[in-house]
Amino acid sequence: MKKFLLFIITFFSFVVFAAPNDKDSMFNTANNLYLNKQYEDAIGVYQNIVKKGVQSDVLYYNLANSYYKNKEYAYAILYFEKSLKLNPHNQEAKTNLGLSRSKNEDKIEPVSEILLVKFWRKLVNLFSPNQWAILSLVLFWLVFVSLIILLISKNIKTKKLSVFFSFVFVVASVLFAIMGYARSSPIRNTNSAIIISASTSLFASPDKNSSTTLSIHSGTKIFIEDQIGNWYKIKTEDKRGGWIEKSSFAKI
Repeated sequence: MKKFLLFIITFFSFVVFAAPNDKDSMFNTANNLYLNKQYEDAIGVYQNIVKKGVQSDVLYYNLANSYYKNKEYAYAILYFEKSLKLNPHNQEAKTNLGLSRSKNEDKIEPVSEILLVKFWRKLVNLFSPNQWAILSLVLFWLVFVSLIILLISKNIKTKKLSVFFSFVFVVASVLFAIMGYARSSPIRNTNSAIIISASTSLFASPDKNSSTTLSIHSGTKIFIEDQIGNWYKIKTEDKRGGWIEKSSFAKI
């Protein structure tokens, strides 16, 4: 029985502690391959880490750079987008995404967002979802502190201030929680994708015998609106749309 328990403890220790070390080792190996300009080999190792379920803006960024160096621009765009999804403040990823998109055959200009939407997006992106959640919880606890002061204080002015600050902290806590949810929404959302096929026709309906509305090429960003079986209704960044098959794109 003791030997069996020892085996269980050893096994779980290996699972918990060895797995991250294995991933770290693989990441270092991939980085060295990249530095030695062995981009295709680096891509293979980075992708093996991705297949293990690792989600990291740095991992995606390095993988995107490897694809870019290997002249696989559609996948470079895909992983720069994935990196920015997790860390929208990575200026190098933004620059390299722009360089990758300049290689696109399709020169599609996104429809401009209204000023208020841009301001809200910048505000929400100031912190990560976890940071917004922590700020919200801190303010929530300050509400309790204010209420305790309200209950124990005998000074009328102090009581009024406690009520005022309780209201402010409640509003701010709710607002920060909303911002945290809004910040996590793009991470959870999988309705955007990148065309990976060399050339793809958009059909008027989910049927190859229907008329084509547009032809788009690898590296083009699309937004998924609906799905019927293996067919997806999509729109491009300039709001043109149609139906394509799943094999034509990869989700961000």
